[in-house]
Amino acid sequence: RVVQTIMRDVTDLKLSTQKERDLQHQLTRSERLSSIGRLAASVAHELKNPLGAIRNAIYYIRNALGTNPILDTDPHLRDIMKLAEGEVDSAVVIIGELLDFSRVVQLVTRRTSINELLEKLPNIVLIPDNVEVVWDLDLTLPSAMVDPDRLNQVFCNLANNAVQAMPQGGKLTIRTHFIVETGDDDDKGRDMIGVEIEDSGVGIEPHHLSKVFEPLFTTKARGTGLGLAISRNIVEKHGGVILVRSQIGKGTSFTVKLPVKPPEDGGEPS
Repeated sequence: RVVQTIMRDVTDLKLSTQKERDLQHQLTRSERLSSIGRLAASVAHELKNPLGAIRNAIYYIRNALGTNPILDTDPHLRDIMKLAEGEVDSAVVIIGELLDFSRVVQLVTRRTSINELLEKLPNIVLIPDNVEVVWDLDLTLPSAMVDPDRLNQVFCNLANNAVQAMPQGGKLTIRTHFIVETGDDDDKGRDMIGVEIEDSGVGIEPHHLSKVFEPLFTTKARGTGLGLAISRNIVEKHGGVILVRSQIGKGTSFTVKLPVKPPEDGGEPS
């Protein structure tokens, strides 16, 4: 009995130490994200005015040229102005991501069918003809108390990433399933909805997998590296988790797990 008591005390101590480490890690991460968020907001606000001026200048030049013969002399001028407008639009998108990341996530939840939310993706995300969309939806899923607009942002980001990972085409699989988590002594378990968005693309290098959710980390030639960080913030605000697995040359799968009933929701799931 003495040995059992000692072993139990040692186990409890290990668990307590691990919880303290997890708490410290969360605190450090929170402080780091807060600092990055303040910097992102500052940079975004500083860029908005000059970008607005550039956009107005392009608009003025386009109107001033009108049917000017110079457009016939140099037909590339129109292409150059179009390119400049496109670059300004890209910068505006980046500013939007910076501002999104800097804001505290506020959810406006309502009963939502996750399947119906996902089924709208092909109308929002540009999916090339060489990418096949495969649906594997659990039609028995209950609705969940979520913020549909915020989750739509997450799913669109994951679907866009999947398409970009398949430049030669491939298969985009979207599946849902019901999960019953067993939990531990402190958490008796929750009913969860799993959403998996999987591509058959190039895959992610193993040493990059642990960094994909870090703000400002990206392997793309162009990008802020904030999309997945923002997505994780939104999912965690819902009381869920987002996971990734990948194999080089075979593809990547992101799984979002969402509670049917968030911790702050005292109602019964429908």
